[in-house]
Amino acid sequence: MRPPRQQRQPRSPRQVVVADPELACRRLEELSAELLGRLTEPGRQQELKLARQQAASTRASREQAAVQYPPAQRARKLAQSRLETAQSELRAANERNGQQDKDNQGLRRTLQRLQEQLEEGRAEVKKCKEAAARAEEKEASLRQEDDELECSRANMQE
Repeated sequence: MRPPRQQRQPRSPRQVVVADPELACRRLEELSAELLGRLTEPGRQQELKLARQQAASTRASREQAAVQYPPAQRARKLAQSRLETAQSELRAANERNGQQDKDNQGLRRTLQRLQEQLEEGRAEVKKCKEAAARAEEKEASLRQEDDELECSRANMQE
């Protein structure tokens, strides 16, 4: 046989487990009187009032948050979709800009080649003009010489 268990003494009145209903009833009455006594103290009344105000404030905040949550969710989703749209437009614009940069670079190279060809053409035209001017001078001097020879011949025939 087992030896009977020793009952531990409860540390606080709340931990009392009583098998006798009268004793339990008395103990509950004592506890309720103690709690009521604590609540009727002036400091406790103020604490209770503050606790009620805090609870009401918390409840109101929760209710307000619950009311504001769906519109805030919609606004967040709308902002998210706008952000995604803007990001895709930005990517497309960046791609277009990159392609335009490549096109511009190619056009600059083409322009540079054309400018070089133009300079070569101008140099060629300048050479041709100089040659034409020399040819005109030579032709003018030959005409003058021819005229002088004609005059000499005419003078000789007279």
